[in-house]
Amino acid sequence: MEKEIDLGKKYYFPEEIAVKKVENIYLVIYTEGCLWLVLEEEELSVFRALQAGCDIEQCLERFDQDAVISTITQIEAKDFEHPRIIDKETKSLCIYLTNNCNERCKHCYMYAGSVKMEELPVCEWKRVLREFRECGGEAVTFSGGEVTVYPGYAEVIQFAHGLGLSVTVLSNGISWISDDISVLKDSIDEIQISIDGYDRQSYMAVRNFDGFEKALSTAKAFCKAGCRVSVAVTPLMEGLDEFIDGFKTFAYKLQEEFPDIFIKVSAELLEGRELKISREENRQYKKMLKAMVEELMPGFYAETFVLNYLENNKKRNCGFGNITVASNGDVYWCNRIFELESDWNVRDFSMHEIMEKALLVKECISVENSTLCKHCEIRYICGGGCRVDYPGILQPLSWQKEWENTCTPERKMDFYQKMILGNEYFYLESE
Repeated sequence: MEKEIDLGKKYYFPEEIAVKKVENIYLVIYTEGCLWLVLEEEELSVFRALQAGCDIEQCLERFDQDAVISTITQIEAKDFEHPRIIDKETKSLCIYLTNNCNERCKHCYMYAGSVKMEELPVCEWKRVLREFRECGGEAVTFSGGEVTVYPGYAEVIQFAHGLGLSVTVLSNGISWISDDISVLKDSIDEIQISIDGYDRQSYMAVRNFDGFEKALSTAKAFCKAGCRVSVAVTPLMEGLDEFIDGFKTFAYKLQEEFPDIFIKVSAELLEGRELKISREENRQYKKMLKAMVEELMPGFYAETFVLNYLENNKKRNCGFGNITVASNGDVYWCNRIFELESDWNVRDFSMHEIMEKALLVKECISVENSTLCKHCEIRYICGGGCRVDYPGILQPLSWQKEWENTCTPERKMDFYQKMILGNEYFYLESE
């Protein structure tokens, strides 16, 4: 991008700016939104001079020309003088069509297949989806259990697509046949196939089922049909070193054969059917898998981090408050439903009433209402962490005081580093 700039130009930056030093780099952060500059020491001096009222020509006289140009380039490319404040929540819905499943994964936090719940009929799901769309709903994710175990799953998916909703399906991939794929490929915006292994043996160790080849062939078939496909991988902590070695070979081969298939590797393990894990073990788990992902896809975390902030949209929470509906119609404010409570059911309330309540929940648990977050310079970039960890979250609207959540220096440093590494992707063309 080329742009002519008057050397006599002065900048009038917003007052809500914080500066954080990370090793030898400085982050200049607009604290009321999702925007920042990444500057070296002399570039920071240039910014300070501009902030104090110097024009560009005066800066060129005082500082190294390259430092001035690089600083001005960031300011102009990101329009840092006039930061956009966008506070828009995507209206999304997660539906667990069934809690039944044809597998028994050790790490399943839904305990799928073990808990029998009354399931809503197709007509009820259609009503829920129609009302959701009428209230401005934009996206729906279908999950389970296993989606394909639910009778009428194809009809529900097609109906959602027909309403104009963006449709994502989470599946283990073992029950799909070619006819299903042909019929539904145009109604699914993305399908995520959980594989959790790199061969038959490693897959069975996690999923207690011999389905590796079938799951992988389903992912490939959907990809060939033109669908966006992701392969979700959640290895166990036990034997993780061996898993990483085997999975890297598998992933390289899959990426070479199907470069459009996106590999998603879990960064955390939740307590599940046969799984309990400590915080320290989860830290080590995340560290090891992050290193593997960076080796497989260099720059992955920096690039994907950027995707959340390209539109400068404020992140006021972790997503808690988005509506999840269990297979019996119970409503939750997070998809980790077995850790929460429900006072609502779609059979008793309209989606209009439920979505209004969801807005109140989101406002209640926003970073502005946290004693720890409300003064933090990256609150709208971080979003305040997982709300399930907050005391009192089981009844969020009954909490009559500010939230007292926790944070760690490591968590903040992780964000700072991603802000630095992802900086080059934020250069936006000025209008």
